[in-house]
Amino acid sequence: MAEGGQLPWKTQKINMDRGPASDYKELREPLPPPPKGMKWNHDQSTREWSIVPEEKQPMPHGTILGVKENDTVSSSSSTNSESKVPIYGKDYVDHVVLPTDTFQGICLHYGINATKLRQANKFSGSNLLLAPSKLIIPLTGKPVKVQDRTSKDFKMHAFLAELPSLVISEAKAYLELSGWDLNEALTDAREDIKWEKADTKKKMDSEIGDIIYVYEAIPVEHGENAQKPVRSRELELETEMVSLIRNS
Repeated sequence: MAEGGQLPWKTQKINMDRGPASDYKELREPLPPPPKGMKWNHDQSTREWSIVPEEKQPMPHGTILGVKENDTVSSSSSTNSESKVPIYGKDYVDHVVLPTDTFQGICLHYGINATKLRQANKFSGSNLLLAPSKLIIPLTGKPVKVQDRTSKDFKMHAFLAELPSLVISEAKAYLELSGWDLNEALTDAREDIKWEKADTKKKMDSEIGDIIYVYEAIPVEHGENAQKPVRSRELELETEMVSLIRNS
């Protein structure tokens, strides 16, 4: 260690006084529903969201939103525009983020504007840790070179992009067992995850079903001091048994 590395003023520590450090897990989650009579407002200058009162303006009967008085509505044109689905290879391509990738490098490789790339993938900044593991790249009509999908590095990170609950060592094991066939490895992993969930649920149901209820007789007074019979220690013993089973 460099000289003076242990000095307090050289030691870097995370300031926990303002709360724990963020892990960005819920960054891309949608905003929760606002309270009744309120709505979310997006400030374009600061790019911040806030809750403001909802403004209700009376409209004439039969008014269609977005259509002027003398305009006509075509059901066929609106249906066609809504039913248009982006086509892979024509409207967009995807890119699996690798450890060697940078935000600027991806923009230059595909010739795409940084703002459009952020909008298509719903994230901000240039930190790829805040971006999805698989990026959507809108095409602008110019020819682009797609990502090499034959390398082992690509297949491992493409595997993790589909199953983020697994780690890279598990991804490598599934790919090696399948002869580095990505689709076959994903199918095997999904089947194993499904089986593990079903097996865990089955064990929990059987263990909780084996709980033995023990009742304790409690004397009941009569006369003026009479009280209603008190329930035995059933709930207390049940809670203890479940806790022991889950901790075992």
